[in-house]
Amino acid sequence: MLRRSAWIIIAALFALIAGPNVCYAAKPKNPTGPTVDLKRGSCSARIIVQETSLDPVVGAEVTLLRARGAKPVVLVTTENGVVIFKGLPNQGSPLEFTISKNQRTTSLLINPSENCHGEFDVVMPDKIASPER
Repeated sequence: MLRRSAWIIIAALFALIAGPNVCYAAKPKNPTGPTVDLKRGSCSARIIVQETSLDPVVGAEVTLLRARGAKPVVLVTTENGVVIFKGLPNQGSPLEFTISKNQRTTSLLINPSENCHGEFDVVMPDKIASPER
């Protein structure tokens, strides 16, 4: 009886100390967001845009740059920082994405033939890149 009480006390103390940290650090499984289907294949990419603090970036533009003069495809992140591109080609060249918000920009290169249904975490740079002189 005493052993069981001791374990309950230890578990309660652990929950009080570590509980909030564990809860906030957990990422939702398969977060959803704005989605586009390009109908070019069966691959997909879930892109999660985050600050360096790992908070989601709301309002970031995720642009898929397309070859041969085709119009770029742009999705904007919502409250969880996620966008989803479906119908990506299974073969061919890697796909280039640019992610930007408030003059901060980064890029992502995805090769669907190597990772057909990938989830990609993108961390936005803290500072605006200054132009080279």
